[in-house]
Amino acid sequence: MVKENFVRWFSVILFGLTIFILGFQIGKAKYIPHYHGYQPQIYISDFWNHRLVRINNIEGKGFVSLGDAGRGIGQFNGPRAIAIDSKGRIYLVDSDNDRIIRMNNMRGDGWKAYGHPGGGIGEFNDPRGIALDARGRIYIADFGNNRIVRIDNMNGRNWVSFGTHGAGIGEFAGPISIAIH
Repeated sequence: MVKENFVRWFSVILFGLTIFILGFQIGKAKYIPHYHGYQPQIYISDFWNHRLVRINNIEGKGFVSLGDAGRGIGQFNGPRAIAIDSKGRIYLVDSDNDRIIRMNNMRGDGWKAYGHPGGGIGEFNDPRGIALDARGRIYIADFGNNRIVRIDNMNGRNWVSFGTHGAGIGEFAGPISIAIH
């Protein structure tokens, strides 16, 4: 391993016309080592195929999918937004089933669904966006109900909603996305 890394570094320095001095770079090429197996992954909600897809890079390597049409475990109906928490769990808005899903991995382990059709507490109408804050609370853009919902967990604890239909302060006309900063 040490020899292999030395050869990689040597090749980049010699043939890439780059000089590294105490971690700084002079020249045109830069070598960024892979850190102990870390590999970012790309998640895609595939709306019309009713599935969640994960790939390892933009070339599509490591393609894995989960889901088909339906309302049961491992099934979606128009999946949309995705969020990943600090534990690596996947949150997905299952729009046409009027619910959100949390699962531990792409096998669907730990599958937990929350929500039903409607406009009351615990109910969604075509939710579109999802985000998580630093405390792990879940925010949902509830498109058809023209509101933003915040819950503490996948049991709906401490449900709080904001918004109604319209164009004024505190009013929305179909919120589709949400981000937390």
